[in-house]
Amino acid sequence: MKKSAPWFKQKTYGYGWIPATIHGWIVLGVYLVSVVSLSVWKAPQLEAETTTWIFLHYVLPVSVLTAALIVLSYLKGEKPEWRWGELRGQKALVPNFILINIIILLLIFIFAVVLLKDLN
Repeated sequence: MKKSAPWFKQKTYGYGWIPATIHGWIVLGVYLVSVVSLSVWKAPQLEAETTTWIFLHYVLPVSVLTAALIVLSYLKGEKPEWRWGELRGQKALVPNFILINIIILLLIFIFAVVLLKDLN
């Protein structure tokens, strides 16, 4: 059985994927249309509602859509790794995974503190 081409290829700089085939572009387009539609549909209600309502009706659905895009990119794309361009035809890898993890954890912590502060 012939293996099909990956829908997403590695980015040249940084971590992540970009669409490589029409399937990848369709997935990205559906994601963007879904997020923009949700934003336009919920925008008039966001100002008048509580933080919990905003989290349940906007942040959570966008997070689920984003997680689905990441999982699909992982399953249908090339193996992800942190890259910084090409170095004489070879990948130039940057071993800063610890720094990336610290930044992600800090962002999650800040979001949690802001959310808890608003709930009280």
